[in-house]
Amino acid sequence: MRQAPIEVFLEHWYSQPMWGTLRRHPRQSGIVARRASAQSDHAALADVLEAWSPGRASHAWDELPALSRRMPILLITGEEDEKFVGLQQAMLQRCQPAGTSGIGVQAATILSAGHAVHLERPLELAGAIEAWLKGLECTQQTLRPLE
Repeated sequence: MRQAPIEVFLEHWYSQPMWGTLRRHPRQSGIVARRASAQSDHAALADVLEAWSPGRASHAWDELPALSRRMPILLITGEEDEKFVGLQQAMLQRCQPAGTSGIGVQAATILSAGHAVHLERPLELAGAIEAWLKGLECTQQTLRPLE
């Protein structure tokens, strides 16, 4: 990426399986074109991708149950994003072991969407977030600061 033109990188990036539904999206070419024109500092983009890659980030699996007892969590995936649907289910199981209580975790799966839910189905995503927010009870317990 640091040596090749941004268009070459984006073509390779979006050819990965997780972007399959985005490649079929009617506005896909416009989305990629905007990304190419917006990324004038290719070295900075490379740095961000390297630093923030989920594969390189430390995991927080051990903290998930405690977090889910202290704050509401919404896990959103596109139904066609197989890897992240699996991770969503694993996170739900990790956060909601039998016999536990707390504020909790909820999941929303956006139909006919893949990894780029916000681009592929923005209205459905907004609806899922809105429904989740409306379902939250804002009590003193939910407002306590994280320690």
